[in-house]
Amino acid sequence: MRSSRSLSSDEVGGGRGGVIGPHPAPDIATSHDDYARRFSGEVGRWFLERQKKIVLELLAPFGTCTILEVGGGHAQLTQGFVGAGHKVTVQGSDASCAARLRRIYSERDVPFLLGPLEHMPVGDRAFDVVVTVRTMAHVDDPPAFLAECARVARRAVLFDYPSRRSVNRFADVFFDAKQSIERDTRRYQSFSDRDVAQWMAKAGFRPQRSIRQFFWPMAIHRFHKSEPVAGALEKVPELLGLTGALGSPVLALYVR
Repeated sequence: MRSSRSLSSDEVGGGRGGVIGPHPAPDIATSHDDYARRFSGEVGRWFLERQKKIVLELLAPFGTCTILEVGGGHAQLTQGFVGAGHKVTVQGSDASCAARLRRIYSERDVPFLLGPLEHMPVGDRAFDVVVTVRTMAHVDDPPAFLAECARVARRAVLFDYPSRRSVNRFADVFFDAKQSIERDTRRYQSFSDRDVAQWMAKAGFRPQRSIRQFFWPMAIHRFHKSEPVAGALEKVPELLGLTGALGSPVLALYVR
């Protein structure tokens, strides 16, 4: 495995309960209000809208389907899934991961599945599609995590990851500067696209389509805090084909 890795227990997350490997499961941190505040303001909303648009575009060929959103207690994509007519279940590693979800949806509308990321308590191919965002970069064993997502998926797995073919190659060098801007950022792993494809091939899945979200580091957009500036900064590399070649994170769709 050729991923860039430098994690510690205080960087991966916190909370009470679920553990993946020696660290608290990363979705515990992302399911709480402190994490949601990272996406407040016009730039934060722009991040989420861009992500939602790409995810729904990638899922469109499947029609309405059953979705397991792994680590989705942050509820960033749930509204888009429900609005598109999908039947969504959200998985979380700890009971606390359901708190934000329950403020928006009842258990009847969006069920919550409690269980560890590496051993989800459902049978093989239980859902049409498994979706997981902002999780893979923080787990201890990414190949095992993807294999478990693949086990549960009947048709496809949709996930995001920071690509090493981007400025993420220098993430460790610029981490202190990034932290000075974002304050509550976490270290993360970056991956080669070839490794990801090999892991998914081993699980019986092939790449269908992938879209790279941003050319510039997200911390730059959080620094200037302007949606129009973010759009303008991203437009030029997108038109030049740089985002498609070197952008990150990658939203990748793999099919069985």
